[in-house]
Amino acid sequence: MRLLLLTALAVITSFTLTAQIPFDATHVEGYIINHKGQRTEGVLLLEGSYAEQSYYLQNRVGFMERKKWDKLKMGKKVKDKEFEMLKGKDIAEYGFGDVKYRTSKFVAIDGALDPLAMSKKMFYEVYHEAGPITVFRVWPSIKKGLHGSGTVMADAAILFEGMKGPKKWDQIKYVEVLGACPTIVSAIEAGDYAPISAKTGKIGIGGAINQAMMNDADEKGMPKGLRSAMKLIDDYQEQCGTK
Repeated sequence: MRLLLLTALAVITSFTLTAQIPFDATHVEGYIINHKGQRTEGVLLLEGSYAEQSYYLQNRVGFMERKKWDKLKMGKKVKDKEFEMLKGKDIAEYGFGDVKYRTSKFVAIDGALDPLAMSKKMFYEVYHEAGPITVFRVWPSIKKGLHGSGTVMADAAILFEGMKGPKKWDQIKYVEVLGACPTIVSAIEAGDYAPISAKTGKIGIGGAINQAMMNDADEKGMPKGLRSAMKLIDDYQEQCGTK
């Protein structure tokens, strides 16, 4: 009897170890949220490694429900064609770990005014949230420069409550968008959020310090000057925002 139990345990253990299909840089456990707000857990097929090629994750994502993944033949290598490929128009959000990508209107950050691209729905990474205000991390749409030498710098677009789509962070007139909060307007006019100009409430690029804040990237590939804008929206949300 004891021998039978040990044999059965060995078979079960062997089955479990064999059935486990390992994840890698482009196959991760995650979720999708449809346009009705329904969340489904499963396995994501990423267009590239998040650590090294996150600019590819804006275009589309593959998805497979977990129950389908688990029913695959033991030890079988999952083929990419078995995943359902989804674009920004198909779902509202996808995510894995503490990373999430949300559907958004196309944002041109590299001067590329492609009429076809402007009508697209993209997946942009949620970089920061403050109540209903969302800061997206946006990579250039032109791919030809992504594999060359040098650092590829991402940029940011901000979606404020009531806006139809996000706008590049250095093209926003903050004194107008946040004008309903007198304490924030006063702080902007006092120069507390440089490089946001005290005179115009927009990003000021004059002077060596402001130029460096606009052009230098932080550890996440974002312009250093964005920190002031993020502090601004956090302060706004705390003092006058929607709770």
